[in-house]
Amino acid sequence: MFDINDTTVVCRMLGYNDTDGSIKYYSSAHFGRGYGPILLDDLDCSGEEDDVSQCNRAAWFKNNCDHGEDVSVNCGVVRLVNGNHPWEGRVEIYVNGSWGTICDDGFGVEEAHVICGMLGYSKAGSVPYSGAYFGSGYGPIVLDDLECYGTEANITDCRSNGLFHHNCGHDEDAGVVCQAVRLVSGYYDWEGRVEVYHRGHWGTICDDQFDRQDAQVICSMLGYNRYGIQFDAQ
Repeated sequence: MFDINDTTVVCRMLGYNDTDGSIKYYSSAHFGRGYGPILLDDLDCSGEEDDVSQCNRAAWFKNNCDHGEDVSVNCGVVRLVNGNHPWEGRVEIYVNGSWGTICDDGFGVEEAHVICGMLGYSKAGSVPYSGAYFGSGYGPIVLDDLECYGTEANITDCRSNGLFHHNCGHDEDAGVVCQAVRLVSGYYDWEGRVEVYHRGHWGTICDDQFDRQDAQVICSMLGYNRYGIQFDAQ
């Protein structure tokens, strides 16, 4: 069973170190099912290894699982706090040994795209929230007056006042929802009733005027190809 020791090794391979126990792992294809071959199964690391190939494990490509058991990790650079689901919450980033928040000045769709991309979610489905919607944080305010293009790999790559330079309080802490649309009651992950998340609630979309173009937008938000889709608005 994939655990925190395995996560530690994966994050170490990516250049991150677990200095405060902030890393996390997720099972059951938390960020969606992968494609292609399954390379490793029954991974059993001590947490001291530099590479997963050094851990006890089944042979490469030998497994008895499917992509519904794909594992995911968060190496602790960014996290979402105080949400009801893993994909929503107050944005906090880890800089210089401590967790801090981001002010909502300038925090819009492009900035939400970057945060959600850092967490492994589709950028297209991200929604920004302002005014400490997910509660006020504590500790340092790390960034203010952000200006992102939405394509940056890290939120610190965006223009800002500089780390820890701000003119705001925690009542302006920014938040995001990274999965603002979902498919429900389908047989497979890629089909189902469309539901949209807004202000803490999931709701449906009426089929009036709903057509292929609308379905393409929904599928794009979920990270799927726009083409080859089918929809039922009856």
